[in-house]
Amino acid sequence: YKDEDKSYTEFKIHENLADYNESKLKHPLPKGLIYRVFIVLRYLAKLLLFDKIGKFGTSPGRVLLTMIVTFMLFASAYYPLQEIPHFHNSMSGNSLQTGIQQHGCTLEDAAYFSAYNMLIIGYEDYHPSGITGILSVFESFIGLFLMSYFTVAFVRKVLR
Repeated sequence: YKDEDKSYTEFKIHENLADYNESKLKHPLPKGLIYRVFIVLRYLAKLLLFDKIGKFGTSPGRVLLTMIVTFMLFASAYYPLQEIPHFHNSMSGNSLQTGIQQHGCTLEDAAYFSAYNMLIIGYEDYHPSGITGILSVFESFIGLFLMSYFTVAFVRKVLR
């Protein structure tokens, strides 16, 4: 199966490169400058997303490693922001009062918040605001993509 994966990966790399070269020939410079930039960006996105991250769906381990690195990068981005409001619950008599308490963000809070975003579990304990809210949207989208990509790569390995 390793040879099959290697052959498939090489085929997809060359297919992507051939598509790129064919698109360049269809839109020569200078008329097609904007489209040429789009072609280069599309080629680089395919190279990064499909080849480097998961070897075209043949390496679930590489996708999992990318998920871990992404989680750590976002956690380290949340930590210095110090703006993750924390939901706290307090019992007052028979009623449960919920409020928002602003506190300094610890490294554990940032990692916890990042894991919730990456796994798209939801905001039970924390509510993003400001730049943290914008970052959390990007992290959720990346997490959804990487979990789907991991599932595809893993199922591909299991089914063979």
